[in-house]
Amino acid sequence: MGTSVYTSLLIKDFKRKAGNIKAVRKDLRELAKVLLELERESYALLTVIQSREPDFIPSTVKAISTVPKVLGLPWNKLSILVIEAMKTSKVHPVHVSDITNYVIFHGQISIENRRVQTTVYCCVRACLKRLKYRGKVIRAYENTKETEGLWDLASNK
Repeated sequence: MGTSVYTSLLIKDFKRKAGNIKAVRKDLRELAKVLLELERESYALLTVIQSREPDFIPSTVKAISTVPKVLGLPWNKLSILVIEAMKTSKVHPVHVSDITNYVIFHGQISIENRRVQTTVYCCVRACLKRLKYRGKVIRAYENTKETEGLWDLASNK
């Protein structure tokens, strides 16, 4: 007796999920290698700093968060593309996914997989938060789920 259609669909879904798990584990191993390399570089810098400044306490230093360089964009190009996307958009306020698509297209970023697109999305969101802090853009959020990702230029208000 053969398997039922429902069981074959469950098996197919299981295979898909197992493939996703395998891919994520591979990405996780690669990220762990990158993290270990960055930690080694950090410890080497700490050793040099402490040899010159014995009173240096690393826990008192505030870390500077940076945008990942995986985008391959020159310095400040991401901010320029985000503001251009908002200026050239026909609809105001602009959704963050539309801004991300603009950055991918005009920044000539090659998207090989979903992880790269997610990274670009996170970088755009972080850029929008920095621009908001500087007063360049505002968040058009009206406490509804539909308007959560809408942004506009501060000069438009």
